[in-house]
Amino acid sequence: MATQTGNDFKAPFPRTRFLAGWGALKWCFLLAVSLSGIAGAGRVVESPLLRGGDPAVAMSVDVTGEKEILLTATVGPDNSDYDQAIWAEPQFVLADGTWVDATKLSVPYATVGWGSFQVNQAPWVKGRIVTLGSSDFARYFAAHAPSVFSLAVPAHAVRFEAKVGLTKLNGVGSSVFRVETGVGAAVARA
Repeated sequence: MATQTGNDFKAPFPRTRFLAGWGALKWCFLLAVSLSGIAGAGRVVESPLLRGGDPAVAMSVDVTGEKEILLTATVGPDNSDYDQAIWAEPQFVLADGTWVDATKLSVPYATVGWGSFQVNQAPWVKGRIVTLGSSDFARYFAAHAPSVFSLAVPAHAVRFEAKVGLTKLNGVGSSVFRVETGVGAAVARA
């Protein structure tokens, strides 16, 4: 059973901890997101477990015919310390080969484990450029894990692409990034 003491929410899983502001509704939301993938609704694409300082990992998922996608960054096996999740150069590729910068789109829903959801800026970064591994990025979503946010899929989009990773010191922090499409994304938000 999950317990809440003071400002910290302790999850029922060992070594997992949710920071101040995470109430029972957010916990249920994240559980629903996790279980929706098990139900087999839609497509789910996951990154490997990433740690701070690792090179960015490219993610790509087919969004043909989709209305919405759900993007999640989980807490790794350690805890949520330094899980500064970055979705760099997020874009939707259209059927004609052009692309739409996802950072220019509205984000209908976002919840993060620390701080606030940010576009092209992050409270833990000086300036606006983030570094994943040895690569710098100016276009990104910053959503400290555990985090979940949704994006409406533009008309005629066929793929969603992003480079994902954690900022901070080498080996510090850990997270798995996940993109989910289909009925599961809508059900998880309901």
